[in-house]
Amino acid sequence: CEVNTAVDGTNGGACGVACTLGRTCQSSACSSAVCAAGLASCDGSDANGCEADLATDANHCGACGMRPPEVCNGRDDNCNTRADEGCPRDLGDLNRVDFTSPLFGNSGSSTAYDLTCPDGTFARGIFGRTNSYVTQLGLLCGRPRLVIDRAVTPHRYSVAVDATGMTAPGGAETGTAFTYTCPANTLVTRVIGRQQSVIFAVGVECAPWQVNGNPAAGFTVTRGAVTASPLYGTASSGAAFDYTCPTQGGNASAVRQVFGRWGIVVRFILALTSVTVRCTLPTLLYQ
Repeated sequence: CEVNTAVDGTNGGACGVACTLGRTCQSSACSSAVCAAGLASCDGSDANGCEADLATDANHCGACGMRPPEVCNGRDDNCNTRADEGCPRDLGDLNRVDFTSPLFGNSGSSTAYDLTCPDGTFARGIFGRTNSYVTQLGLLCGRPRLVIDRAVTPHRYSVAVDATGMTAPGGAETGTAFTYTCPANTLVTRVIGRQQSVIFAVGVECAPWQVNGNPAAGFTVTRGAVTASPLYGTASSGAAFDYTCPTQGGNASAVRQVFGRWGIVVRFILALTSVTVRCTLPTLLYQ
């Protein structure tokens, strides 16, 4: 009598009678009152046995009636056979222009300049030259990338910025050189200065991109704590100008392009005569 037919699922109540549909043998009969591991009878009917697979049934995930939310943790929390759906995996579509500032200064000068960071990169600082005016301006560029900290649950997301180079400067190579590099992993989000018919001074503010949210509510890329550069040039002349890259849909844009004109302003002195700023919103790609 090697088989106990009261509890043996392959001999449920009698030799050779196998329990099916996930049922187990209880008191010499196949029953869905106690199901095989990972299964459950969530409808209470013995006719279809233990119909719910608790690992893959989104309506009975882990237990009958449970529909837990997805969490960014590398696991399939809501039993739809996909891990971390709705969780960020990368940044993408960073080459467009979303916002353009007004023109600051005077558009009538003869020579155009265009400071555009390459595709997928943003301004992470400025450089140039000044005397009584801003005579030359360029952008330091950097590529933002998504960083995923999988050592914590839920996973933590941040944006790093890798230096990639600089634009060719616009204007004349005259005056005192200056360079301002944004703090690590921050981007230019605001351009300020002084202007009239010429650009007297220029400066920037830098901020990190911070990733916030969850799969249920969605994620946004917001602006973190701001760091300001000095104001380069003559801070007491002309009228102030100020352009902060806008926020839309909870996402904060950053500077990708500055353009304008430069030329002779007075007594054969060369300087920038106008500045226009363009900003781009971040885009998250999802699992």
